[in-house]
Amino acid sequence: MIHDAEIQKIAASVLANRFTPQHFLNCEAHSEEDFDGASIVRVKALLSEPIDDPAERLDATLAIRNELHNRGDDRYVYLDLYIPGDESTYDEGEEDEETPKGAHQ
Repeated sequence: MIHDAEIQKIAASVLANRFTPQHFLNCEAHSEEDFDGASIVRVKALLSEPIDDPAERLDATLAIRNELHNRGDDRYVYLDLYIPGDESTYDEGEEDEETPKGAHQ
């Protein structure tokens, strides 16, 4: 498994290329366990503008996963996108202490 710091570098590179029109600001990547106890990667990205096409988010998620897979890490990737000041980007009722800096809760 790849360490979180390396995953964060990979994710930042992919997201900077994918979301340039939406002004990618930064991201954080953390290893977590899903509801079944399987190891996953959660990437939290901060953008200055929303993504209108859900396919762009899916493509970015798959691109990060492919980069990890090419390095021998087969974990599933969850990509969460945040826009400062836009509360609609958060899941209803979900509070998360690890939101990227600059994102509002």
